[in-house]
Amino acid sequence: MKLIAAMSGGVDSAVAAARAVEAGH
Repeated sequence: MKLIAAMSGGVDSAVAAARAVEAGH
């Protein structure tokens, strides 16, 4: 998932998505 997000929207998007999941959103 992170790899696809990184190639599609960039590392920033991947990090933001990962943080959102960890936050519980």
